Amino acid sequence: MPMQITPVERLRWSELLALQELRRGDDVRGLQLQATACGNVAKLGYGTRFASSSLHPGRGEHWSENDGSCVLEISNGHGRALLTGDIESSAEGHLAELGMWQVSDVIVVPHHGSRSSSSAALVGSIAAHCAIVSAGARNRWHFPHPEVVERWCRANTQVINTADWGAISLDFKARTGMQPPRSYRAGHRHYWSAFAPLAGRSLLSGS
Repeated sequence: MPMQITPVERLRWSELLALQELRRGDDVRGLQLQATACGNVAKLGYGTRFASSSLHPGRGEHWSENDGSCVLEISNGHGRALLTGDIESSAEGHLAELGMWQVSDVIVVPHHGSRSSSSAALVGSIAAHCAIVSAGARNRWHFPHPEVVERWCRANTQVINTADWGAISLDFKARTGMQPPRSYRAGHRHYWSAFAPLAGRSLLSGS
């Protein structure tokens, strides 16, 4: 039976990432996750409702620590976001073979932009408008890898980095769909803040 979704226009990025840390029966600040399994849809309530679909891993599957990450698809009826954890090319290809990847508005780039992820099987399947790299400033792994950034850019996807943008806000409107992402650092510049010349600028256009 198709589930009904009461659309919510704003999905806070911190709340989306928190979904990947949830376990059955957990409750995060009133965000309640109902029991679900791979391929099933769960209703989540946070004032209003949106849907979470668990794509990976499947029941009984055995993966490496990274490839065993929980992959979630979040939708509010006006837009779709993919949370990919630390999966690498093997899991990405497996999901592509199963036909699990759908066109999405935004994706959290797998494994913080590691060279071992963001394969053509993923990038070419979802046609994302925006790819968000969750990486620390001056991290020792030098994430995101330049090849990964180039791969997303060739797919005409806007690439933004939390190390530059800080907190990111995403709005999904009923009539116009996903709105341009907003950077907290770009909108709240103060003399006491750390210098962030790339805040609000994408790695695709530099604008």
